[in-house]
Amino acid sequence: MGARAVRGGPRSARLLHGHCAPAAAQPAYRPGGMVRSWAQLDAKAPPAPRLAVPPPPRLTDGQRRTLRRRAWAWRALLGGWLALTAAVVWAGLRWVGPASLGCPALMLTALLMLAWVAAVDVRQRQAEMRAGS
Repeated sequence: MGARAVRGGPRSARLLHGHCAPAAAQPAYRPGGMVRSWAQLDAKAPPAPRLAVPPPPRLTDGQRRTLRRRAWAWRALLGGWLALTAAVVWAGLRWVGPASLGCPALMLTALLMLAWVAAVDVRQRQAEMRAGS
């Protein structure tokens, strides 16, 4: 049972063969040979590649304030909608019964759509600010 029999798992065949090309690969263990430790195999790992893309430009203080204000406006709208949905659920269950849960289900759907629109809006506005618009 050689190194070829070991497949999958947390250690790859690339580590077992010492990061060499398949033709020149030496297995981690040869019968009668020296057993190499995982630390020796890990030491041969190539260095991580450098990022070719520079980090995005930082936002100015005014842009950050504007973005924060916009995010809080969305949070206020979503919080108000959630409070209204909770009030409708309470009133419906109090006076109508379980049959009244259809309207809050639609309101919850609208809340989820608003949350998605809010996330996209804030992300796009931040991208526009970073691009200089």
